[in-house]
Amino acid sequence: MSGKERTRKIIGIIFLILSVLCIGFAVFYFVQQAKQRAEAERLRQAVYVEKSAPVVETEPQTEEEPEQFIPIDFESLWEINTDVIAWITIPDTEIDYPILYSKTDNSAYLRHDMEGNYQIGGCIFIENYNSDDFSDFNTVVYGHRMDDTTMFAQLQLYRDKEFFDSHPEITIYTPTEILTYRIFAAYQFDDRHIILSYDYDSDVLRQRYIDEVYAVRTIDGNYDETVEVTADSRILTLSTCVKNDPSHRYLVQGVLVD
Repeated sequence: MSGKERTRKIIGIIFLILSVLCIGFAVFYFVQQAKQRAEAERLRQAVYVEKSAPVVETEPQTEEEPEQFIPIDFESLWEINTDVIAWITIPDTEIDYPILYSKTDNSAYLRHDMEGNYQIGGCIFIENYNSDDFSDFNTVVYGHRMDDTTMFAQLQLYRDKEFFDSHPEITIYTPTEILTYRIFAAYQFDDRHIILSYDYDSDVLRQRYIDEVYAVRTIDGNYDETVEVTADSRILTLSTCVKNDPSHRYLVQGVLVD
């Protein structure tokens, strides 16, 4: 066998090995996505609870704020993982998941499910640079953009102005309250760490950040400038990656209104 033939054979073998590895990874990726989708659906069916019929009272009742009905069975979620702090849902999307929070490891749920098993899509989570009660000026929630539209992939729907206008709310259920956020911005941004890159310690600095958000103008960025966002607001930022562009993130931001 000549040197050239030997080289061609080696190159062919290498190409074959790489092809097998690529096919194997693709199969693994899609199996993982299918598994994650099925597990997410089973979890929703298990933890959503229906509101029971009201009890008829025989004595006059004082006028009080009606008790909020929280449709998530957090006790069942905590039996799986006590790091569950909330549940996020956006109407007409597949975004309907628990939110995880590790006090010690910000990468805990990047590639692991609630039970600690490796899962390519990870979980929806908040880093411990934020408080775990959504009380910060800006709370950032992370989720992967999966090719099968699960996790935070459908945040990309907000690139469409019609969808942006017709789906203005994000709901966060915590064990004790319902937080409603009105969406005021959806845009592509760079990959800087939002909590570590900005100082929110004063009204001036918080207002400067708000002004910077509105100054970002991209082709498919959408804003609702009728929504009031001030230095005293509580902002929720949903962050996901951009396909084939690791240097950017897609952000959807809402302000707490209720």
